Amino acid sequence: SDLLGNLYSGSDSLTFTIDNLGPSVVLSSSDVDNVVSINDQVTITASFNEDMKSSPVISITSVTTNTVMTATSSSTWTYLWTVSSTTNTSFSATVSGLDLLGNIYAGTESITFIKDQIAPEIISVTTTMEYIDVAFNEGIYGISTSDNGNTSLTGVASNDFIIKDGDGVNSQITITSNSKTDNNNLSGGETTVRFYITIPPGVVLGNQYFITATSSSVFDIDINPMSINQANNIIVFDNDTDNDGVINEVDICPYTPAGETVNDTGCAIFEVDTDRDGITNLNKDGSKNDNCPLIFNPIQEDWDNDALGDLCDPDPVFNVVTVDTQESVEIGTVVASITVEESNNGEVALSIQDESGLFVLEGNNIILAGELDFETLQSHTVTVTAVNEIGTSILGVEIKVIDVPNTAYEASFFVSVFKVDGKTRSDITTKGYKRFHNPYNRGVGKWKIRKKITGGADAKLFVIKVPPPVSKRSDEEPEEYLAFIDPPSFDNPMDHNKDNVYEVDVEYFNTEDGAPEIAVPITQFQLQVAEGTETILELQSRLALPNDDSDGDGIPDVDDNSPLISNPDQIDLDGDGIGDVSDDFDQDGVWNPSDGCPETPLGRRVGPDGCEIFYLLPENFKLYKTEKCPGKNSITIKFDNVLPVYNIDITGAIIEQQTYQGSNWNLNDLSGGTYKLCVTVEGVKSSEFERCFEVNINDAVPLTVFASKNQDQELVTFQLSGGDVYDIVHNGITTQSARSSQSVQLKKGLNT
Repeated sequence: SDLLGNLYSGSDSLTFTIDNLGPSVVLSSSDVDNVVSINDQVTITASFNEDMKSSPVISITSVTTNTVMTATSSSTWTYLWTVSSTTNTSFSATVSGLDLLGNIYAGTESITFIKDQIAPEIISVTTTMEYIDVAFNEGIYGISTSDNGNTSLTGVASNDFIIKDGDGVNSQITITSNSKTDNNNLSGGETTVRFYITIPPGVVLGNQYFITATSSSVFDIDINPMSINQANNIIVFDNDTDNDGVINEVDICPYTPAGETVNDTGCAIFEVDTDRDGITNLNKDGSKNDNCPLIFNPIQEDWDNDALGDLCDPDPVFNVVTVDTQESVEIGTVVASITVEESNNGEVALSIQDESGLFVLEGNNIILAGELDFETLQSHTVTVTAVNEIGTSILGVEIKVIDVPNTAYEASFFVSVFKVDGKTRSDITTKGYKRFHNPYNRGVGKWKIRKKITGGADAKLFVIKVPPPVSKRSDEEPEEYLAFIDPPSFDNPMDHNKDNVYEVDVEYFNTEDGAPEIAVPITQFQLQVAEGTETILELQSRLALPNDDSDGDGIPDVDDNSPLISNPDQIDLDGDGIGDVSDDFDQDGVWNPSDGCPETPLGRRVGPDGCEIFYLLPENFKLYKTEKCPGKNSITIKFDNVLPVYNIDITGAIIEQQTYQGSNWNLNDLSGGTYKLCVTVEGVKSSEFERCFEVNINDAVPLTVFASKNQDQELVTFQLSGGDVYDIVHNGITTQSARSSQSVQLKKGLNT
């Protein structure tokens, strides 16, 4: 009733059902046919219809009892069974467990497994004349028994199998050994085994033979013995292995490639080996292979490399022993000796050929006849020829040259390229590369010093060249010079980092082998050249002993930054490695001590005092002449630079002076003759700038005309001279001709 005492009169109710039913299960396995073998791994799965309270357990006949399973979910549980060796042939698996309310599984669900009892079988056979490959439907084993009576599975032995003929009798074909198909040893469980065989004489190769196991000698992993009766074990030995039409009993080349033509013994032309030394007479392309095909010579010795083996070569045989020779040895030194083997083919005559001309033959010795130089050539080839009554042998021998070290000095050069403008050009100083010339370097054995490029980031862009000698005296041989292979462009630099500074290392070396004198450079190393320059610098140097002091300033030449001009203080303000007394800061060709203007802009022309002088490029002047009739000839000068006032001094056929400012100066009404024109600039001394020209003018030959008239033919003929091409105007019509005789046909009436 409620608070007021009213009674509940309804019929509502709630019904509860108590779970007292046990779970159900479905069992399954990872083995499809539930046929198991030893070492198989089988996963058994129990799938319950509800969650389980605790881990279910599994039991397998003769394997395990009440073993806890592993959960994959609260209702699904698994067990991994590794099949081990057992005598049982059948196994039943069951499970048990409780659901969450403690209801026990009371079903009879089970899985039955059958142990493999099928013996291994042969499924295919592959046959060659050397071995048989046999494939099985499962891995096969042999059984080994130890000294204490224990047995274990092993690889099958060669005597576990036998080859029988069609009557079931031993065929006498012997199995000599067996292995895996990769020739490794058997360990057991192989599904393919290679059996190596020996086929005795008398075996009919075309018949059928059968390979099978000997009684109870081959098993699978479940110890099921292989039956000696098999269906797929047929062997047929082909009596013509290479199918060349020659049976194996006759075929001495049983593996000839398909399609080749063979001889009666089954050999293609490139398989024939007449002397049976293992070297065929010919190669497949028909070229010679055996250097002595009729005499057994498997080593193929051929000492003179004439493609004829020594055993059948009638040529004389000799041996040359060479001596590695120092480049400094004296002329007349023996560098090789020749020994000739005795033969029955008469006396042997020796001779040599030597392209260098440095060697001669004296008796059986090769003698040095000239000076060797390792830096020029590290070895020489001399051809030795021996001749007897029957043949000739030729042998090239190498005579190696041993280096005797040369003293050397390596200098690093930095060549900066500057841009050319209207006031500069590559030869603006008129000295070119000789503006760096050191005039104090005289009579110092320059011919004993050579230079070579040895490195530097831009080495590949440089070359060292030798100008032609100035005379036949060796002490006046010109210096080698450093040059660009391709003249550089400022706007398109070719150096390694594109900064227009080109780096190269040059080695100066004394060509006299073993001499103590060192080649010392006596020029600048940091250079400025105009773009378009090819030749850079004379590579001047001198030879000096380690303690030589040419300028007497107390500093040896090899350490002196100005070895030819005394400077005991070694001052080098710009730090370029060259003492200021022989340096040229602005590189105008005037050394600092004599340079009144040491900061002249690069590439400008200077006077003897090193100061810039007035200069106009040759391209500023363009000279023309016009040859016409006498007294009508003319000379023209065109000036690119119109700012200066030009003074023109004329001599020769006429003498006069003119002043001109502009672009086109003319001298007209000239007769034939020679005219010399010298141009200077107002306010500039002629000693500083003057440009002279000489012009020859030839007067033209006078025009001469002779005319004759043919009245009957109404024709006028002109004989012409004094010109190359003539214009003839007849009645207003112009005819042009290069002939000296020209006829004109007259018209009726007046002709002009």
